[in-house]
Amino acid sequence: CFNNFYPDYNSPDVLRFLKKYKQWFGTEPTINLNSNKDLYPNNGLLGYDAVLFFGTAIYSFGSSFEACMSDIKVDLLQCDFKFERTNNWSGFVNNRLYFINFSDTYDLFSIGTN
Repeated sequence: CFNNFYPDYNSPDVLRFLKKYKQWFGTEPTINLNSNKDLYPNNGLLGYDAVLFFGTAIYSFGSSFEACMSDIKVDLLQCDFKFERTNNWSGFVNNRLYFINFSDTYDLFSIGTN
């Protein structure tokens, strides 16, 4: 099984974020669909990851950061970005995937990335 998102709800960084989020907003961040929380992005975590990634990109490389997409390294909470341009006239596509597996108790866990 594979997915573009994999939040590790046992990670101290993820738990710290969720605690701070609840302090600020009085609720848990939302999941996109009413289904398995591990298969769909957590909107709060996704927003945090996107702002951290692109904020770091702009801070480090300025407005020409798109030429340095493969050099942007940031520890994110739920996803990772591996942007690749499909051709010279296109935008970028995120090709990062998490390979996940089910445990005997039906919990999901990551077994790596591409």
